[in-house]
Amino acid sequence: VVERNGLDNLVRERQIIRNAREEAGEQGEEFWEKERHEELNKNEAGVYEMTKDLKELPAFKRAMNVLFLLISGYYDIGKFDIGPLYSLFSFNDVEGIRNRLSIRTNKKFSKKVALVGYIAYGWKDEKIERRVKGGLAFTYFFKQRPYHQIDVEYQRDIKAPGASVQLATFDNVFLSFRRGVADLMLYHDTWRVKYTKEWNGFGVGLNLEHIRNVTAGKLKFSPANGSAQVGNVVANEVTAWLRYFPNTQYYEGRAKRVPILNQNPIISLSYTYNIGGGFLGSKYDHHKINASIFKRFFMNPIGFGDMDLSGGYLFGPVPYPLMFIHKGNQTFLFDPGAFNMMNLFEFVSDRYVALEYQHHFNGFFFNKIPFLKKLKWRMTVGFKGVYGGVSKKNDPRITKDTDRVFDFPSRTLHEENGYEVSQTVTHTLDKIPYMEANIGIENIFKFISIDLVKRFTHLDNPNVSKLGNLKGLGLRTRFAVRF
Repeated sequence: VVERNGLDNLVRERQIIRNAREEAGEQGEEFWEKERHEELNKNEAGVYEMTKDLKELPAFKRAMNVLFLLISGYYDIGKFDIGPLYSLFSFNDVEGIRNRLSIRTNKKFSKKVALVGYIAYGWKDEKIERRVKGGLAFTYFFKQRPYHQIDVEYQRDIKAPGASVQLATFDNVFLSFRRGVADLMLYHDTWRVKYTKEWNGFGVGLNLEHIRNVTAGKLKFSPANGSAQVGNVVANEVTAWLRYFPNTQYYEGRAKRVPILNQNPIISLSYTYNIGGGFLGSKYDHHKINASIFKRFFMNPIGFGDMDLSGGYLFGPVPYPLMFIHKGNQTFLFDPGAFNMMNLFEFVSDRYVALEYQHHFNGFFFNKIPFLKKLKWRMTVGFKGVYGGVSKKNDPRITKDTDRVFDFPSRTLHEENGYEVSQTVTHTLDKIPYMEANIGIENIFKFISIDLVKRFTHLDNPNVSKLGNLKGLGLRTRFAVRF
């Protein structure tokens, strides 16, 4: 009992200290004049006043706004930020040229309320009624640090299957340059309510989502039994989640926070129930369980490694749009959250386990080479793999007597004797896992990384990336400032 009480007291003391530090940054000048234990001397007061005056100079404010624009993509106009710079113009195989403009509030507007809105237009979208896209989001903070909040969002847009549908995050001019064709996409109308509460290294939440998916580009919803094509697939998802992240601290930005990772694991668990039975247009009753564990390993003097183990299981018969669609990447940028040599929509599963490990050697190798030591380049290696499958009840190659299962997507190659010759582009992982590895150099000019990525399996699938004549090989770039 004494040990437990001591632990509780230590946790409370740490929380008090953390809150005090956070509140200190929000206090005004009058507070510090009253509470400062020692008065500032003449030199200290002079530096204080010079810094204060510098912040008020119009030229300094403009310079900081431009710097903020280049880093975040948003420009400060008082209580609002407009942007994002890198999404004002983009393009894809379905919309052609796409323009988007967003506006969001910042903490000058309110520390309790955050608002985000955007509008986008796809100039060559064949469905004229879907050319205009947009979204709105409202967040109310009951408390910050630890966070206790509720979010309400609406979004009408387009996405690549398997991509996140978080509000206005997917389009970016740098992501527009892609290898191969990416014309199998989904329009979606999404209503979302999210409740989040955090305390002492724990987080819990409840998400309510109504998502209406409509085919875009060359994608079709073709029932396995040969009946008429389906126009849309609706999901009504209720998700409860739990997250354990002990002693995690954050860099607080104006619109988001970035975790400062330590040696403690981050464990996440979620359960999702989709309400079917015709409710709000959804036919499919099913359940999903997801779990993941992230762990950073510090291994001086050979740097540190990040391991991410995850898995999911789906119960119930569903068409492929509601399965786990493994996230591919057809851009030339290295995406830490995707399989970088996998095509979009290439693999689906109703059960899977995935493993990722990235190791950063810091200066262990290159510091031993005088020229490279001066450049401060760092070596990195990594591995990503996923193994899964599709059960018989959800596999259109086996279950052909129902309209609840759809044929996997295919792409027409050409016509022959009046018939279309097509090629299946979506596959399963029943026999062989997908695996890739990367080796690269990071910290080039302090923020650029270049990786050589090798894909080891499923090399006979269509449109596998090549580097010259070497199949399954590619160069990928990423931009990130590492501390």
